[in-house]
Amino acid sequence: MENHYKKPKMLKRLQLISVLMLLVISSCYAESTVVLSDLRCEYRTDPLGIDNTAPR
Repeated sequence: MENHYKKPKMLKRLQLISVLMLLVISSCYAESTVVLSDLRCEYRTDPLGIDNTAPR
């Protein structure tokens, strides 16, 4: 009787994994609209280097 309940669980788990993999793969091909601008470190714009080992 246990095998009867294990099959649907395994099938649902396989379906869930398949859907998640499909979402991950499709999101890799999506274009990103994120644009980085006005980057700062230690209140400096475009620093050449960082002297502080733990910048804010």
